[in-house]
Amino acid sequence: MADRSGYFSLGELAARALDGAREAGENGVSPDEIAVKALADKGLDPGDEALRADFMRRFHWTLGRLLRDQRLDKIGHGKGVRWRLRPEPR
Repeated sequence: MADRSGYFSLGELAARALDGAREAGENGVSPDEIAVKALADKGLDPGDEALRADFMRRFHWTLGRLLRDQRLDKIGHGKGVRWRLRPEPR
C-alpha cells in the first residue's frame, strides 16, 4: 500500500482520477493532467517539481488500481500513457 499523503483525504485520489477520465472522454487523461489540476485546486504551485512528481506517482498508482478493478482502460504505454473510463457493458 502507498504511504498516505496529507494532501488527500481517503478516496480522493480515486475520485479525482475517475473525474479526470470522465471529463477527458474518449481521448483519456494523463496522470500529469490530473496532478496539475489537483495542485491548482489545492492552491499549490504546479511548478514545484518534487510535489508534482509526488502527486503524479500517487495518481499513477491509483490509475493502475482502477485498471485492475476494471473501471478504467489504459491507452498506450510509457510517458504518453492515457486512461479513460471503461465502457459500461450492455
